[in-house]
Amino acid sequence: MKKILIALMILASGISLAQHVPAKDTLITKDETMPGREYWVIRSVNGRIMATGFMLIGVRHGAWREYNDMAMLSKITEYKNGLRDGANIELGSNGMVVLDETYRNNLLDGDRTEMNSYGRARVTEHYRKGKLEGERKNFYDDTKLQEESFWKNGVKDGPAKWYYQNGKVSIEYLYVNGILSGPARTYSDEGVLLIEGNYVNNNEEGEWKEYDKTGKLIKRKIYKEGVLKKEIVVK
Repeated sequence: MKKILIALMILASGISLAQHVPAKDTLITKDETMPGREYWVIRSVNGRIMATGFMLIGVRHGAWREYNDMAMLSKITEYKNGLRDGANIELGSNGMVVLDETYRNNLLDGDRTEMNSYGRARVTEHYRKGKLEGERKNFYDDTKLQEESFWKNGVKDGPAKWYYQNGKVSIEYLYVNGILSGPARTYSDEGVLLIEGNYVNNNEEGEWKEYDKTGKLIKRKIYKEGVLKKEIVVK
């Protein structure tokens, strides 16, 4: 049990700059051409390879590979001086890539893509120094667009839309620095406008209109700082 705990601690401490202490089940091969560089093979107590990679002066440096219980490759992570720096790729049990992202100095930096079990994009987004930046998209399993939004410095900033699986817009919002601010609309799956109004500081503000499934105006609502002040039924 002690060996297992030590091995797991080594495997989980890749982002730490602290010196690694190898478990007895770890095979270490020194690099005679580069002082301080070693190649580690970490095994479980039953001999299964859990992870392999290079250490430089006691910290991870270069590509590390991790393996699942079926001895299949499950993850590849690049390190520099103990920090994630470069590609981080994860694979599912069927061998398909399920995550492809890039780190710089232990922070997400660059394009990031999550895939479903069929290898199709489920989420596409971009990071800058650990924070979401630019366009972010979510997809249904059939690759149709489910949601799109824009981000700045880690918060939503700009138009955001949600879609039905038939491709028609479901909801339209506008964000300013992470706050709902501006026009908002909700549609039926046939493309008919059902609700429209305006947000200010995440609250409904002013007149909101509701329509039936044919597009006929049926109700007016007046809001003040998110509180309904008046409701008018249109006959």
